[in-house]
Parts: sequence; structure tokens; C-alpha cells
Amino acid sequence: PLSSCETFDPRTEVFAPCAAMGRARSGHRAVLLGGGRVLVVGGTGPGSGDSGEIYDPEKDRWKLVKNSMSTYRQEPTATLLGDKVLIAGGAVSRQAELFFPDRNLFWPGKNKDETARLLGFVPPLPKPMISPRQGAWALEIGHGRVLIGNGTGGGSQLKTTELFDAAANSFASAERTIGGGDGRAWALLSDGRFALTGGRDSTLVSTVVEAYRPATKRSAAVWQALEPLPHARMHHQLVEAR
Repeated sequence: PLSSCETFDPRTEVFAPCAAMGRARSGHRAVLLGGGRVLVVGGTGPGSGDSGEIYDPEKDRWKLVKNSMSTYRQEPTATLLGDKVLIAGGAVSRQAELFFPDRNLFWPGKNKDETARLLGFVPPLPKPMISPRQGAWALEIGHGRVLIGNGTGGGSQLKTTELFDAAANSFASAERTIGGGDGRAWALLSDGRFALTGGRDSTLVSTVVEAYRPATKRSAAVWQALEPLPHARMHHQLVEAR
């Protein structure tokens, strides 16, 4: 695990070192907050599995989240939902949790009563996920909904997905993917579709490429197979070329 960090300037196409994280991490997740700040959660490394920290680009400084998550999480998902972040997966537990950036607190955290005291109120607790997942992906698809899928769980490579609805504060089963497992790359495309590539399906690294189109008033949600990758890949990155 590493604590070092870098920033990339797209205007100059140059990477530059920035302040190191407070804790070395691998297998963590990062999510962009308001004002250019970045939240990093979980991973492996001394003291990192149940912790989080926020990077402030103006001060070039990392600040630890005040409390610990409810469980250790390696390769969790972290998705911004309005004024909070949904953190799910990355653990044997099916329990998801929330992060409130304005309070710098996880909910419920390790100590639910103490967290409620610090928050000054008791938020509804997300209902458990349908399946425990590690190495899953997550996509915010609008109207307070997050689609989460694949990864590993119960010793299996998963092709299942589930949909979190913030209004109901619960998860429901969603459409199965064509490929599956952990180590997949994902990206939101400009035409509104969501692309997934590669990963590890069973014991094999995959060449599968597929796209998801969310449900509309006229059509159901669907996964569509696309031309496969020329080479099998996992733990890679995907970005749309424009």
C-alpha cells in the first residue's frame, strides 16, 4: 500500500506530486465531493480498512474522517448522492452506510449512539444489500438511485446487480450482466449508456464488453453485448474518447 498522491493537469498533461494521505492504502475507493474535494475510503494498509480521509486541493492537505466505518471495507463502492455518499460492499457484511461531508462523519460508524450524538440527529439506516460484494462497481443513474453490480461474494464471481433507491432507503434486485466478477472497468458514455469491460469471470480474465441503458417510460433497462476486447483485461481503467 502507498500513501503518495499526484494530481493531473489536463491543460498541461502533467502529473505533479501532492500531499500524502494520512494512511497508506490499496484497494480503496475515491469519490469527488463539492469544491474539488476528494473522499477516499477503505482499502488495505495499517489502519485504513475502516477509515476515510478527505483531500482539500486548496490547502493541499488530507484530513481524516472523524469516526470509523461500521466495518472494514476492501474495494468498496462510494457514490455521491446529493449531500451524502453511499458506501457499500467491500466486506462480508451486507450493511451499507452513509457519509455526511458537512459533518465529516460516517453513519452509523463503529459507534451508532456516539455518531448520532455528533450528528445531532438520527438518519435512517440503509437496509442491507442483497449480496455482500467486494470489487464491485457503482453508478448513480438519477433520481437518487445507484446501480451496483458484479464483484465477488460468497466465494463466487457475481453476475448479479442491485439497485439502491434513496427514497426507499433499500436495495432491490436488478438485471444480470453478461460478464461478471471483480476487476471490471466502467464508464458513463455521452449517449447515456453505461459501459463495462473485462473483469474476472469464474477463473478466467474476460474480454466481455457490454453497455447498460437505464429504463425509460418507453423501454425496460437492458444490457447489450458489444464487440469484445482484443485482449482479456482486469483491474484496468475505462474512459470515453471524445
